[in-house]
Amino acid sequence: QCILEMMIAAPDTLSVTVFFMLVLITEHPEVEEKMMEEIQAVVGNRDIQHDDMPKLKVVENFILESMRYQPVVDLVMRKALQDDVIDGYPVKKGTNIIINLGRMHKLEFFP
Repeated sequence: QCILEMMIAAPDTLSVTVFFMLVLITEHPEVEEKMMEEIQAVVGNRDIQHDDMPKLKVVENFILESMRYQPVVDLVMRKALQDDVIDGYPVKKGTNIIINLGRMHKLEFFP
């Protein structure tokens, strides 16, 4: 069942991730220019090789930042390991807490 779910979900999540990366590139052409400059400096006119990847820091940072800013799955659940208070609300140990990462990573919350 897990393998079936991965095979069904992977193409969809990959396409959604690439879509949002392309949207971000169109919104930030200066980042696209930096990535292109880096790729040209590292790779030049040859095909990219696996060994090139660690050298493409601007590209890597763009990928990681776009996935952080627009995650495909933006809700995660965690279990409280001890009694706590969150934003004035008491939370008992063992309570399932749903965290909306997609909203937390928006600029209106963390400029």
